[in-house]
Amino acid sequence: EPRLFNHLTLRGNLEFGYKRTPISERRLDWGQVIALLALDHLLARKPQRLSLGEQQRVAIGRALLASPELLLMDEPLASLDMARKREVLPFIRKLHDELDIPVIYVSHSLPELLQITDTLVLMRDGKTVASGPLTELCSTLALSQYLGDMSGSVLATTVAAHEPEFGLSRLAFKGGQLYVPMQNCDVGHALRVHVLADNVAIALEKPQVATSILNILEATVIEIAVPQTGKHSVQIKLDVGLPLLANISRKSLHTLKLEPGQKVFALIKAVSLAQEMV
Repeated sequence: EPRLFNHLTLRGNLEFGYKRTPISERRLDWGQVIALLALDHLLARKPQRLSLGEQQRVAIGRALLASPELLLMDEPLASLDMARKREVLPFIRKLHDELDIPVIYVSHSLPELLQITDTLVLMRDGKTVASGPLTELCSTLALSQYLGDMSGSVLATTVAAHEPEFGLSRLAFKGGQLYVPMQNCDVGHALRVHVLADNVAIALEKPQVATSILNILEATVIEIAVPQTGKHSVQIKLDVGLPLLANISRKSLHTLKLEPGQKVFALIKAVSLAQEMV
């Protein structure tokens, strides 16, 4: 919860931490924080007149104006719906990109972490399971068990073009391109895409007939997880220019006779990516 002071205006809430920090210890400028979080037009309002997303931005601003050496954010968006999360997440990303303040972001929501985190510490039962670059951990087969249904790869892409007549955007990444549902951002905008392993199929040859699947990527099999007794599926790590995980049935693995180094094609339905981007 933002925990703002309801009897104070937004300006008063922000000044609470700012004025209590000695001038010599202030690491951030008032105007810099206000501009970063787009709060200038809200300064005269009271918290009751703000949306939950706006209240959360004010709470972040108040913390920043206290000039912390490190910012700890514990489930900051847990009380917000998806629309409000989409509103606040870009501002949190800016904290990392534009301010020289380390941020520790604690969350159970992988989609949130995908958009704002570079280094991930994966914990279970209070103990660290793994730590390292987010893109590497998400594409590590041995860690898939901890991610459950969210297991999949994170692709760093750039918006290459929009096709509004089809409701699609085309994203470019190292090794190829990817069609996804229309994104509300400019061409050239950097975007991370979480491709769930369950939404990736594998073919030995490129389909020779017309298909509704728009994303057909040349790939190389890099690693095959050890099939587990009692489980019907197995994960495959592919290289499409970037690491890509696929979850296929054990029967498919047997039929395709996949092995490391083999050239294949990865098939991803564009509509399957609709819920995998924040």
